[in-house]
Amino acid sequence: MTVTLICIAMMLIVGLWLLYYQKVKPSIVGSIVSQIGVLGTFLGIVLALLGMDANKVSEGVPTLLDGMKTAFVSSAVGIFVSILLKVLDVRVRRLFGIPGAEQSDNPIEVLNE
Repeated sequence: MTVTLICIAMMLIVGLWLLYYQKVKPSIVGSIVSQIGVLGTFLGIVLALLGMDANKVSEGVPTLLDGMKTAFVSSAVGIFVSILLKVLDVRVRRLFGIPGAEQSDNPIEVLNE
């Protein structure tokens, strides 16, 4: 669970830092955040497999399942944060009249910058 929380925090911090302090385009930030989620997926799988003992498979199942939880939660959160940052960026740009905000209210069009 700790690895999952670290991955989530890292996605949010890196995403917001790139978006607002480095002025990176939201589509690029979304890709980076998604990639961090994939990294969390592989990290979770590796940690799960490292905790397994091939001679005691039944005893290692809880460790394997914990690693799989980290893996899948990291991917899902990466995708969710990517979408969230994109939508928030468009909304903030519209609210403050910053150029670059799409004029469409169609969420599919907003997400497909």
